[in-house]
Amino acid sequence: MHEEYKNVPALLIGLGGIGSEIVDNVYGRLKENGMAENVEALVFDTDINSQKNLTNISGECKIQTSTDKTVKFALDNDPTARDWFPTHPLVEKMQMLNGAGQIRAVSRLALRSAMKAGKLNSVSAVKERLFKLGSGTSEKGLRVMIVSSMMGGTGSGMFLQIPLYIREVFESQFNTDKIEIQGTFILPDVLKGAISPEQTENVYANAYASMKELNAMIMSLGGDGSSINLEYKPNQLNSEGMRDIALKDWPYDYCYFYDKEDTKGRVLSGFKDYKNMIENNLYLQVFGPISDNMYSNFINEMRGTIRKNGRNIYGGMGVGELNYPYDDIVDYCVYKVLA
Repeated sequence: MHEEYKNVPALLIGLGGIGSEIVDNVYGRLKENGMAENVEALVFDTDINSQKNLTNISGECKIQTSTDKTVKFALDNDPTARDWFPTHPLVEKMQMLNGAGQIRAVSRLALRSAMKAGKLNSVSAVKERLFKLGSGTSEKGLRVMIVSSMMGGTGSGMFLQIPLYIREVFESQFNTDKIEIQGTFILPDVLKGAISPEQTENVYANAYASMKELNAMIMSLGGDGSSINLEYKPNQLNSEGMRDIALKDWPYDYCYFYDKEDTKGRVLSGFKDYKNMIENNLYLQVFGPISDNMYSNFINEMRGTIRKNGRNIYGGMGVGELNYPYDDIVDYCVYKVLA
């Protein structure tokens, strides 16, 4: 592994049920192989039941953003939320404890409520641990890998707010020029055929809206002349104490999207195979032979991104497996001896 990359701390973040499960599996694999020394993991979910199934991440790092209150209660206690929340009588009656119900706005509202209630305090604790892993110096960078589906309400409802919040929390101790935030996103075609027709329209709408918002933010900061406002946390103030919701940073430095088909129209057998592929890719990016080139080429990639106004931060990724034919070779040697 590249010496410069070896001791750079990494933070894995899972959003929603699918993203959290993937991060939990990758983190468990790293711990099992003794490679989690410089790695921390966080998961965010509105569904308390999904988090109970995560076995590798400690309790303080499982952040349940929902409460047993209704959507209406959260709206009534968040004065600026109604500026963007699409109010509906049935939605306002929802209890957020068991998930966002594929409604992105509910997840965003739950996250804001969690921030106000101090549920994200564990993020600061993780920051301190990662800072120590970086030898207590701001010269060390930080790799942040955020995993989420674009389909459900939870992940797609907070996937823009979380990276902006992470940048703000960590910039006090880490060199901000070396905070690298990567998004890993699963597109709805991966679940095609595995969800009911009633859900299909919702998941495609969530993915379309999420990608449109992400691209608008990248373009606005890439020099197209537009401006974007995003209140990613309650009471968002500038250095002068004035409310300021103008977007100033890209949420992600680059993003990987996982779809069902490759360029030749080929597909994997099922969702489990796609999930395994994503987990293998993340594992190799944290501690694997490809991490060397990824880190050393990052500055060059960012220069290209600036030249193209952010239009090349998107990409795809796959992974292959090469199996050494041990059994076949043993059989061949035995036959050769016996011949």
